[in-house]
Amino acid sequence: MKNYYSNLTGPWDLLVIGTSTGGPAALQKLFQSMPETVALPILVVQHMPSGFTRSLAGRLNRDYSWNVKEAEDGDLLQKGSAYIAPGGRQLEVRRHRGQLVTVVSESRTGDRYHPSVDVLLASLAGVDSLRVLSVILTGMGNDGTNGLKVLKVRAVLYAVAESEETAIVYGMPGQRSRQA
Repeated sequence: MKNYYSNLTGPWDLLVIGTSTGGPAALQKLFQSMPETVALPILVVQHMPSGFTRSLAGRLNRDYSWNVKEAEDGDLLQKGSAYIAPGGRQLEVRRHRGQLVTVVSESRTGDRYHPSVDVLLASLAGVDSLRVLSVILTGMGNDGTNGLKVLKVRAVLYAVAESEETAIVYGMPGQRSRQA
């Protein structure tokens, strides 16, 4: 992942990270190797049940220089802050009065993952003039695949997937790699 850090100072509006099985350790490694001067809001979807994402955010917040928190409905996205999607719910982003704002909601019928990378990415496709840097890390399944397809059509997107050599489970990043 270190090869891509020069892109963090590029023309991006957001960094979106999606992960599942093995994700907390992968997030920690990614955050450890990331420059502490990240000038982007970071949105993280980690497949976890309700109650666990708040402690994950707290642990990451203690260990890194930027603010890491569990996302709440109505958060204004700030550069140098990370927002963890709340377990068991969905995280989306909307533009409100010119600013990017989080929308936290209950999962809809048919949502396979709670939280879902696809739901977050699809919401970003509805925001005009957005430039998104996306990282898909370790995890089972294919969450993120459809969202990346939708976002690619509507936004400037640069997507990176964790390698098979480093992923605990290559399902999610493997799906991203097959799209390239």
